[in-house]
Amino acid sequence: MLLNVLPLIAGLLCMISPGLQSLRIIRTGEVAGLSVATTLLQVVNGTILTLVAFEYAVPTMLGVNVLALLMSIGVLFQVSARVCLVYVLAVAALAAGVIFLTPGLAAELRTTKWAELLTSIYGGAALITFLPQVWKMHRTHEVSAISLSTYVSLSLGLVCWTVIAILLKNTPLIVTDIVINLSVLEVIRLKLTVPRSAPRLEERVAQASS
Repeated sequence: MLLNVLPLIAGLLCMISPGLQSLRIIRTGEVAGLSVATTLLQVVNGTILTLVAFEYAVPTMLGVNVLALLMSIGVLFQVSARVCLVYVLAVAALAAGVIFLTPGLAAELRTTKWAELLTSIYGGAALITFLPQVWKMHRTHEVSAISLSTYVSLSLGLVCWTVIAILLKNTPLIVTDIVINLSVLEVIRLKLTVPRSAPRLEERVAQASS
């Protein structure tokens, strides 16, 4: 029963998280404290998960991943329109190359042949996704742009994925989910503990040089 319900809950929690961040940016106009690297990695992860869902031909999984990917792309555009444009053009060029230059590979991508490789790449990328954000928050003390609800949603989703991995007795997945969640929890800790009045990096540099 849990294995039927938890993936849906986990997927929904992780899906809405970029949307929550995007709404905060729209409401406050703040992006200075957001890491472009973390935001880009989230888009890369979403792209990989969408490909995996496409390979397995699971409509619900594909729909959830496509929505999450679109919201992540929206956040990336808000944080850095230039990086977003470069990424979209690069993916479009790669997709066109696969379709027109290597039709055999395009056909294979419609099967599960590449799913294991894509999942491995996703695991490696996911492990480091939130480290740039943690590093930037430690370095700059800029936390106001971070959406607390985004990271709480992510953390709860990762808890669900961890429970799923435990039920499946998948040790590598358990370790991966725990490590990712630790970095997410660190973002939450910094968001809650760093004073909003804490001097930013530029201010600290100016103070040191004066």
